[in-house]
Amino acid sequence: MKAFFVLATILLPVSLATMFFTTGAAAACSNVPSMKIEDACKACPGKSAYAACKETLRSAPDPAEVTTYVLMVARKAHLKYNSTMNTINLELGAGKGRRQEEKEAMVYCRDMHEKAYDLMASGAAHLSGCDFGLAEGKFSWALSTTGACLNIVRETAFPSSWMADLVKPGFDLTVVVETLAYLLIHAS
Repeated sequence: MKAFFVLATILLPVSLATMFFTTGAAAACSNVPSMKIEDACKACPGKSAYAACKETLRSAPDPAEVTTYVLMVARKAHLKYNSTMNTINLELGAGKGRRQEEKEAMVYCRDMHEKAYDLMASGAAHLSGCDFGLAEGKFSWALSTTGACLNIVRETAFPSSWMADLVKPGFDLTVVVETLAYLLIHAS
């Protein structure tokens, strides 16, 4: 019974997120530019964002409407935020002897990822409704929140890099989403 609860707890949010991000994928929007994956990913700043873009879009149609790319990366970022929040909650509950500063940074990052989770979903909904300006705004706020977490982690000087390793991939995905949303708006 416990295994069923754990499985249901994990699969239900993933299924709902997948359903949310794959329905109404902005297919009805007019004047949406198409790009090749390589061109879209080249626009991403830095090697880690470029790599996150290429990895996420490797199964995407090539070329495709930029909205398709944004929604694919947004879905992956959304799932990554959820995973990050769960990992932080597990670490906080493990009762390990952590400095107060580390605990505060972990709580802060969990809270920032919760905000980013909501912002990414809202941005995807606006994008699906062809409201590109509001979508870009939500994605920009998600980038600010994940970036704030990453800065706190770096400033806290965790004894190991586990926390930076945990939050950096979500930040990179958010950079990709925000970059592609920018391309969408300014190329339309």
